[in-house]
This record gives sequence, C-alpha cells and structure tokens, in this order.
Amino acid sequence: MKWVILAFLFVLNVMNYADKSIIGVAAAPMMRDLGLNYEQWGIVGSSFYWLFFIATVIGGALSDRFGPKKVLTYMALIWSVAQVIPFFASSLALLIFARFILGIGEGPFTTVAINQLNRWFPQEQRGFATAINNMGASLGKSLFIPVLVFLVVAYGWRVSFLITAAISLLWMIFWIFVGKDSPDSQPAVKAPEVVKEKSAREKFQWRTYAAALKHPSFLFSSLAVFAVHWAVSFGVVFLPNYLTEVRGFTPAVMGTVMAIGGLSGAIVAVLLAGVADRLFKKTGSYRLSRTLFSGIGLVIAGIGFYLITIGQSPLMIIFGYGIYTACASPAVALTPQVVMRVMPEKPGTIIGFSMAISALAGVIGPIVSGNIIQAGGGVTGEGFSQAFLLTSLICVVAGLLLAIFTKPDLPMSSAIIESHSQAIEGK
Repeated sequence: MKWVILAFLFVLNVMNYADKSIIGVAAAPMMRDLGLNYEQWGIVGSSFYWLFFIATVIGGALSDRFGPKKVLTYMALIWSVAQVIPFFASSLALLIFARFILGIGEGPFTTVAINQLNRWFPQEQRGFATAINNMGASLGKSLFIPVLVFLVVAYGWRVSFLITAAISLLWMIFWIFVGKDSPDSQPAVKAPEVVKEKSAREKFQWRTYAAALKHPSFLFSSLAVFAVHWAVSFGVVFLPNYLTEVRGFTPAVMGTVMAIGGLSGAIVAVLLAGVADRLFKKTGSYRLSRTLFSGIGLVIAGIGFYLITIGQSPLMIIFGYGIYTACASPAVALTPQVVMRVMPEKPGTIIGFSMAISALAGVIGPIVSGNIIQAGGGVTGEGFSQAFLLTSLICVVAGLLLAIFTKPDLPMSSAIIESHSQAIEGK
C-alpha cells in the first residue's frame, strides 16, 4: 500500500509542477494578449508565492492534526478552482489573483507529502521515496512541457488552464477513495523518533519553536531549499521565454530541450537519493548521507544552471539543465529529514516552517529577476545572463553553507531545545 500512496503523491506532484509551469510555457502569448512587460511578468510569477510560505506552515500543522489525506484532498480542490480563473482573465489583476490562489493551494504540498511518506516509509527508505515523489516535480516541469506546448498551440492558453484544472479534480476524486493516512496496524505517525518524544510533545511551548528555528540544522537546510526554490521559480517563470525569445528556439524545440534535460536529471536524482539512503544505512550518519550529500550537490547544481547561458547548442543546454535538476533534487529530498530531527514530535509543523522560509525565494526571486532582465534590455540585452548568474551564485553559496556548518548527528529533540532555552533565559 505504501507504494500506492507514493504513486498518488507522484502524480499529484506532476500536476503541481505542470500547474506552475504552464504560466512559463504560455508566457509569450499571455504577455502579448494582456499587454505585459517583463517587470509585470515578474510580479505575476511572484504572486504565486505571496502566501505560499504561510500556507506551508498552516498546511503542515493541519496535516499533523487532521492527517495528510484530508489536507491533500482540499489542496487538489483549490488547485482546480485556481486553474479555472485564468480562463476568464482579461487583466493583470485577475491573473495575479489566480496565481495567488494557486500558491495558497500548492504551498503545503511538499510539507504534507513528506509527512505522509514518513508515516509509511522507514528512515533508510525515505530519501529514495521522497526522491521518487520529487521526480514527479521534474516530470511536471520538464517532460510535461511538450504536452503543455501542444495544448497552448492547439487550443490556446485559456483552454489549457481548464484542462489542467480538470486533471487535478479527477485526482482528488480517486484520492478520496484510495488515500490513507497511515497503515491500519499503526495509525499513529510512523517515525520511531516521534514515538520516543511523546513526553516532549506534552511539554511543548513557543520558546521551543524559537530555539528550533535558530538551530543550524534548521537554518542551513532551509537556506538550501530556498536556493532550490529560487532556481525553480526562475525556471518556471522565465526559462521557457529565454529559450524561445533569446535563444530563438521554436516552442517544440524548447519543450524537447526541457523534457530531455529534466527527465535525465530526474532519473539521476532518484539514483543519487538511493545512494544517500544506502550511505545512511551503512553509516547511520545524517551529516554524510544528508547534509554533505545535499550541499555538494547544490554547488554542482548552481554550476550546471549557469551552463544553460553559455551553451552554444541545445545539447549543451540539455546537459546544464540535467545537471541542475539531478544535483539540486537531493537538497529537497534529504534535508527535511535533518529538519525533522530538530523537533521530531511535530514533523509536519517544523518542516512546514522550513518550507515556508525557503518559499520566500518564490516571492523575491521572480521580482528581482524580472527587474534585472527588464533593466538589462529584456530579450535584447544582458539581463537574462545576469539573472542566471545570480541564481547560480545563490545555489553555490547555500550548498557550501549546508555542507560546512550543518552537523545534525547529535540528537536535538524539542525537550533538549527547551532545556537549552531555559538555561539561556536563566543567565
């Protein structure tokens, strides 16, 4: 049954990123039809994340309280409603509103999905399971691109939004009948460390959160995923337009390049997660198998992302995009297991806080990148290269900080954090 649950999450993650990606695929016709420039388009991209980070925290907490199944059901419904709105969009304001609502619905997905997977998979399988789930994201933003291109070209961008809305609604109907929070034999949260911290859960106070949010395992893991989200938001909002408007690719070639690069990268990402899990099983070290693995990967991902701008052929762009996709994925798949150790009795909530901080990249990134591109002359200037370089540097710096300063092998339950907080207050 756990593989069925994973399959459902995988499919929903495909739709998660297809819903995000359609705005980039349809960027050129939408900007023409609605009369938008790159600065305004950056605001459209940013609006998706305006309450994304708050929804992430709330969704994580709700999944702890009511179970992931119910939260995922309502999330899919919100996605469907949000994707219908662009069909009627005739102005910048209505388009922003649609993306804003979609961000609220999609914000908790990663947090809730990880909470769901942790209830079904033991620690030595979680990296692999999360990587499989994340592969759905890669397929949604890469392999699904040719499908979205076809829909936009054949039926127009408005109808394309309706089709994605219908698919999310269909998923929700099946999930209501098939989805389960956890195995029947053990209805509680599965993580062994959660069971051990039952007493800490009873003593939980706000200062416990305050201490947890300052811990390096939380801070640098969150920063790593922040960097990934910055790159993802750039890829969703601007990369398709860059390939068609700056590099001169046809929509079909653009879709093929992103599909091949994304799919190959996703396959490698799953293999890397399997290696990380085997390393954890052999050593029991979170530092070796989670933070060092993710940090080094993120540095390589940043380099790969910048290769997209200097590649002189579609093959070189595929190579750079594939490296980025493969090597950035471990940060999203593995670091939540590090974050959860800081407060294991509230896994959904603490991972929600981490994802909320990382999601701020989606608020800031598109606006910053849009302004850089517009100030640099749009499709005719150097703005795109500068925006790519900034994104690459953020990934490299975040990866180095994660690899160097995060040492999660010492236990950091909330009881220990609370004692530490009380000691500090007593000084």
